[in-house]
Amino acid sequence: MKQIFLLAALCCTNAIWAQTYKPALDAVFNQTYTAMAGRGGGVTMVLQKGGQTIYSQSRGGFTENTPMLIASASKWYAGLVLMRLVHGGKLRLDDKVSQYIPSFGVDKKNITLLHCFAHTTGLPGNAETVTELMGNRRQSLAEMVEEIAAMPLVAAPGTQFNYGGLSMQVAGRVCEIVTGKSWNQLFETEVVRPLAMTATRYSGSRLGSLPRVAGGISSTAADALKLLEMLAGNGNFRGKQYLTPKEVDLMLADQTGSTTTGYSPFTKYVSGAASSAAVARYAVGNWVIKDGDIAINASPGAFGFTPWIDRQRGYYGVIAARNSFEAVMPHFWKILHTINNHQL
Repeated sequence: MKQIFLLAALCCTNAIWAQTYKPALDAVFNQTYTAMAGRGGGVTMVLQKGGQTIYSQSRGGFTENTPMLIASASKWYAGLVLMRLVHGGKLRLDDKVSQYIPSFGVDKKNITLLHCFAHTTGLPGNAETVTELMGNRRQSLAEMVEEIAAMPLVAAPGTQFNYGGLSMQVAGRVCEIVTGKSWNQLFETEVVRPLAMTATRYSGSRLGSLPRVAGGISSTAADALKLLEMLAGNGNFRGKQYLTPKEVDLMLADQTGSTTTGYSPFTKYVSGAASSAAVARYAVGNWVIKDGDIAINASPGAFGFTPWIDRQRGYYGVIAARNSFEAVMPHFWKILHTINNHQL
């Protein structure tokens, strides 16, 4: 009876809020969807609260179930694999990579799994290096990681933030070693199945082949909302405890500490949309972004797919588009301000 009452109260609150924000949000969406869609032709935006959809708009033939490459939005999905192994007691975030991969010695001996998913390993950051390595599809993840082990660091572990995909390949290999499963198999058993995702996979890959851990997923807005629903529920997903509340807090907290910034795409992503006071740090596979009254966790992809969660206001959302994220971000910022101005 209590659960029914809470659900009814939530639905009533959402309905009241919808009467006040929907016209304003419709206006912003109608003004910006053409620019957000770009040559991709369509865009979908969905907001949810407490597992209930409170806003949904689609244009150009897109729906919540339109599959697309999500690029760096993959990092949030990939981080869940690591957190699930932490949840199951197989790994700890402060485990050193060198415990599992002996070639990570000397200057790399103190790199931890947390460093790997917070981009603070000291490995170089950018897409070019990963693209070059990923070009050899005949490699195994183990072989690729040995090449990464031979690379010189650009900073001591834990001292500098360098956004990129190399470190997540390394963490992915550690996950394979401790479980005896391929990364793709782990992704299926630890993320796709328990979160009831129906259209999410590493694009173009077979079980056992080389995945682009930090950027190779194809997904949908509907599946991304399930990930966000779990996080908003403090690790509970539809009656099952997927992660503990503490683990969710760790996943969404700034894990870059006092590190300096070597390479960050954030200034390119915001494209003048944010204020000069905007701050973007990094958690476990997702950004921690603050700008005035905006305080969100997000994992935007280079092709415009953008999932985010606002824990303070208790809602989460996804913009799904096939466009450059530089084109989407200014309009994303307008949407965030419109939502905040209506006191969600």
